[in-house]
Amino acid sequence: MRVAFLGNMNNNNFAIMRYFRDIGIDAHLLLFCNDGVGSLEHFKPENDSFDVVKWTDFIHTTKINNGPNHVLPYIVQLLLFPVINLIYKILGRDIKINVLSKHELNKIFDSYDKIITSGYGPAILTRINMSVSIFYPYAMGVEGISRLFAPPFKSLLNRLVFEYARFNQIKGLKRSVFILNSDIGITQDVLTKLGLKFSNIATPMVYDCQKMPRDIKDDHLIKILHELRSCEFSVFMHSSLSWNEETCRKKNCYSKNNHWVIRAFKEFKKEKSELGAKLFIVEYGPDVDNTKKLIEELNLEESTIWIQKTSRKNIMWLLQYVTLACGEFIDLPKTIWGGTGWEVLASGIPLLQGFNFKEGEFEENFGYSSPPLLTVTKEADILLHFRNLCDDPSKAKSIGIDGKKWFEQHNGLSLSKKWLELLN
Repeated sequence: MRVAFLGNMNNNNFAIMRYFRDIGIDAHLLLFCNDGVGSLEHFKPENDSFDVVKWTDFIHTTKINNGPNHVLPYIVQLLLFPVINLIYKILGRDIKINVLSKHELNKIFDSYDKIITSGYGPAILTRINMSVSIFYPYAMGVEGISRLFAPPFKSLLNRLVFEYARFNQIKGLKRSVFILNSDIGITQDVLTKLGLKFSNIATPMVYDCQKMPRDIKDDHLIKILHELRSCEFSVFMHSSLSWNEETCRKKNCYSKNNHWVIRAFKEFKKEKSELGAKLFIVEYGPDVDNTKKLIEELNLEESTIWIQKTSRKNIMWLLQYVTLACGEFIDLPKTIWGGTGWEVLASGIPLLQGFNFKEGEFEENFGYSSPPLLTVTKEADILLHFRNLCDDPSKAKSIGIDGKKWFEQHNGLSLSKKWLELLN
């Protein structure tokens, strides 16, 4: 069986492709032409592996654009794209949209038995009447479907292209053999309203079978490592900083409430002034500047270590040395953690995470109990967890170990095998 993984948002498919190859499946990663571009550069395969050379023969870059452009009929592309490219050239933007024919699409996929994808994959494949074996959404509300999270429509043309692509995305989803969903909140509601059959199964998005190097050749990270090793209590926050009310309104996104951690850390420092506690924050997300202002207002500059935006492999390397790490604190019911949370669980570190599930609700939806999290439903919970782990360091260690065991049982290689069973 030859399996194509189309697209690589969050390095998800690169992780699953490696698991499949470890199992013995001839799996290949087919990159969209706009994967790992611009602000998403850290999602390139080489940023998620210390041994990427081992996998390069199975990674192929395609002409396919993850977006509505290549959902359009070929004749429309021929007429529209030259005009758009001319406008980009006049505006001085280094962007060019290439046309993509049905023949080219067929040539890309004709040697594969199964296709696993996310993004606009289902809509694009409708052009050649090809169905998806497994689709899993990476965006809240399903990419290409929810108008709530659609980009601003700057013109009637933008809106028409989106609606055409949306129509075909729904068509492609209905043809998909399996739809696997890990968000039983907004995304599940969207899938249900569309009348689609789906299963609540998580995504094995973090590959934990690689050996971590003992040393790393990066002066900045070496400095961070020195800070981590020298402090008594470290709080690590690497999720996208997105909490300011105005920012979230402009970006049309939900707050991750990262500022809760900072304010709780301030109170913790007051209580434990003699403790060398430090807060480590990755410079990532739309609210980096607002976060720096908040830290200045709270006089936490000396206790805060800023980490330059970096790759997952480097994050995983640093996580080995932290006391606890933070996920996200989105104030929505039935919303689970994202990639940052999976990275922490895979690293065997206590995860501080928003968790708005009723008793038994998680297990009812996923078929197994939730991991041993430091659960948060309000800001005051964070300070309580800081106190508890500070007073009982052995508890932090045991929570991390149990989290790693849970990850190995319900995600990673174990979950990849369950995905594979669906294809047989």
